[in-house]
Amino acid sequence: MNKKIVMIIAALIAFGMLFGACAAAESTDTSTAGAATDNDASVVIAEVNGNPIYKNAYDEIYDQNVSYLESAGYTLDEDMISDLKEWVMDTLISDEIFNNKMEELGYLNLTDEQLVQAEELAQEEIDSYIEYYFLETIEAELGEDYTDEELATAMDAYDQTILDSIMGMTWEELVEEYKDTVASEAAYDDLVGSIVPTEAEVKAKYDQYVEAYLADLEEDPTQYVYDALYGYTIYSTPEGVRKVRHI
Repeated sequence: MNKKIVMIIAALIAFGMLFGACAAAESTDTSTAGAATDNDASVVIAEVNGNPIYKNAYDEIYDQNVSYLESAGYTLDEDMISDLKEWVMDTLISDEIFNNKMEELGYLNLTDEQLVQAEELAQEEIDSYIEYYFLETIEAELGEDYTDEELATAMDAYDQTILDSIMGMTWEELVEEYKDTVASEAAYDDLVGSIVPTEAEVKAKYDQYVEAYLADLEEDPTQYVYDALYGYTIYSTPEGVRKVRHI
């Protein structure tokens, strides 16, 4: 898969997904992904441990990322479209594997405290949107010398507007997303916790990154220029390259 398409999508979405371990997955042809069918919700395009992945779920992620890329000014050629389709399928399969493992280990059975945490995180996200889009309007309506309570009440009135017009989901759907976040954090804390790699392990992993980066540069020398322009980690600088700064 083209490394660039993954990096572009990751930068645009700014969202990390924790993937689980490998499991058996059977995929069908997805060359028609993005094209509507009469009943996409019943078309199975892959199975993970017997659990189906439906085409409508595939199309939703595919269409969303096409919109992200095009809005950012990218022109999708055949190679990028092929890479995007592969990335979407890998994402759906990995997500299903992860959810299966989380359920098996019992992390999806949230405690009352975790449910409250999920709701608080959901509300924090809504509040961040309100502050970005409507805070100036709210402050103008409140006038001077308003209290924190008055501000909070005024912001609450915009909750549904954010859900409907900006986020395009219900409160319940948003909370469900944060339930997954809370469950993932709990699993990470339990399974990883305070484990710290040794210096030798860090060096070995770094050497792997350097080796992979050199292979990428050999295949596509422009990778260095791309990484330098967009601030990605550079593990090796090609011979003869110099950085020049104008004063």
